[in-house]
Amino acid sequence: MGIDWSNLAFVTVMGTGSLAAGIIVTITMPAPPADRCPSPIAWRRSWPRLWRTAVVYLAVMSTVAVFARSYILAPFLREHAPSTVPALSDTPLSTGPVRTAEVFQLAIYGGPFEEPVFVVLPLLGASLVALFLTQYGSAAIAARFLTYAVPAIVIVSMVGRVGIHLYQGADAAIAAAVWGGAACLLYLRWRSLGGLVLAHVTYNVVYVDVLRRIESVALLTATTGLLVLGAAAIGVCVLREHHRTTRTRPTLVDESK
Repeated sequence: MGIDWSNLAFVTVMGTGSLAAGIIVTITMPAPPADRCPSPIAWRRSWPRLWRTAVVYLAVMSTVAVFARSYILAPFLREHAPSTVPALSDTPLSTGPVRTAEVFQLAIYGGPFEEPVFVVLPLLGASLVALFLTQYGSAAIAARFLTYAVPAIVIVSMVGRVGIHLYQGADAAIAAAVWGGAACLLYLRWRSLGGLVLAHVTYNVVYVDVLRRIESVALLTATTGLLVLGAAAIGVCVLREHHRTTRTRPTLVDESK
């Protein structure tokens, strides 16, 4: 089996083009009228937000893939709806240049294409509409627009992920929908395109290529467990920081009167 050069060229163009579009829009995005608008302007050079996003998103992806998909979804579907899950292939794993090309495709397409297209660009588009409504309409209309637009974008993002992962089976499509929704929520929280891309690329390389070849359930579970513990530790730190800043934040009204 040789390298599929046409597919390699396609995913390279799609991945680099989508990532470039996400970066350009992020950099040129005007400042939002309020923090609730999903704009990354205030955070685009924040490394803490990048690694928080990367660790939490990677933990979500690996947990869904290892525990939910491998131990729950796939066995259930193979028993009750076997036609929705592809049969396990006996094809030997690729090596040499073919493996290098496959890993490159996993890296350049999974994160650089999916995260800008299904998360960042739609949410930034909603933010631009909200900015327009705020400037030429009213803040109330903009807020109402975001109230309906953001959930709709999350749903469409989940459906889009299902569509491009359905060829891998219903279990993979469901898992992709879950982490697609998580990606939108994480971006709304920390506004880090780099964190989403880094996590997705790491997942594709480590889980899809490296750990699949080692075939060690213990190592797979231990890796996922460490990621979950890391994400939990980040969550605790974020909550403590939020609680501290909330307690020390000055008020605009003198409450003693």
